[in-house]
Amino acid sequence: MRTKILYLLLFLTNYQFAFSDDTFILFGAGGVTLPDENIIKINNVELVNEKIGIELQNNQYKVNVLFDFYNPGPNVLYNIGFPLKSEHNGILNLEKKIPIDGFITTVNGKISHFHYTTKTREKNIEGWFLKTVEFNSNAHTLITISYNSDYGSISNSLYATYYFGTGKNWKGTIQDLEITIRNNSNLVAWNCTINPINENTQETISLLSANETKLVYRNIKPTIDDEFRIKASKFPDLDLWQGEFGSIAYNIRDLILLTQSQLRTYRNAIYAEHGYIFKSKDLRELFSDPKMKWLDNWYQPKLHDVEDLLTNTEKSNIKIIKQLEVLRKERIANFTQK
Repeated sequence: MRTKILYLLLFLTNYQFAFSDDTFILFGAGGVTLPDENIIKINNVELVNEKIGIELQNNQYKVNVLFDFYNPGPNVLYNIGFPLKSEHNGILNLEKKIPIDGFITTVNGKISHFHYTTKTREKNIEGWFLKTVEFNSNAHTLITISYNSDYGSISNSLYATYYFGTGKNWKGTIQDLEITIRNNSNLVAWNCTINPINENTQETISLLSANETKLVYRNIKPTIDDEFRIKASKFPDLDLWQGEFGSIAYNIRDLILLTQSQLRTYRNAIYAEHGYIFKSKDLRELFSDPKMKWLDNWYQPKLHDVEDLLTNTEKSNIKIIKQLEVLRKERIANFTQK
């Protein structure tokens, strides 16, 4: 059996805590460091498929990742590492602590023990979670990680970020990169970006339930800085609630993370903007809720028909939202974009 030194890279930042894809690093005098391209070429193990699950909760988000590796060569024993990375953004102070809880990792269904070291030669990496994994010849190896993390924050926005760029250091491409987002919170997750992705890469979107969305990308060869990011805010979101649906023409892709109930709320918010008198009690109470003092008496019910007051942009957004409401209700939506 050959022994090599290989490390899975797990990034955590002080304002956006996130896992990153698995990649090589070297362990030598002075601590752990990332390899150059010549060292990367010695690896024959493929990251075939990757399934990322992100569950949005009110105060934290939960991440579960399944890595499916295949080793076409002889048995190899790899040292695996998860680095704890911290980055200054000029706003927040760096906290010298592990900013996650409930961290668990398994190998082929069995809990894997790891130890933590602060020996590192990489800038902004505070330490590493280390373990050893055997990749058997002509066989798949399944590795999972799961953890809870605080949201990153900039201004009034919250972020859940997953860096997959270090997946470039495995042999070949990631055949299937699957990301499932479940919103079990009161937050509005109204934007998700995967960047950068080749312009020829296809994105398949499935709306699995009233609050669950799946994105699939095939044959991905990421670059080092590639990431997936969810932007969220507390409900109701001020930008969406007041004005943006009247000034910005959205498409389906822009709003795919809104839940069934949020889609209904924001569609009717467009009518509320013009003073529509709602027949539904819950909508009247929602838009008139005195607890939302920041709305500044925004909703003034006075008209039974506001269709003639709607702008073309508002009409377009209402149409898009209605389409998404139907797709979420049917829960069988699959559509592909480039």
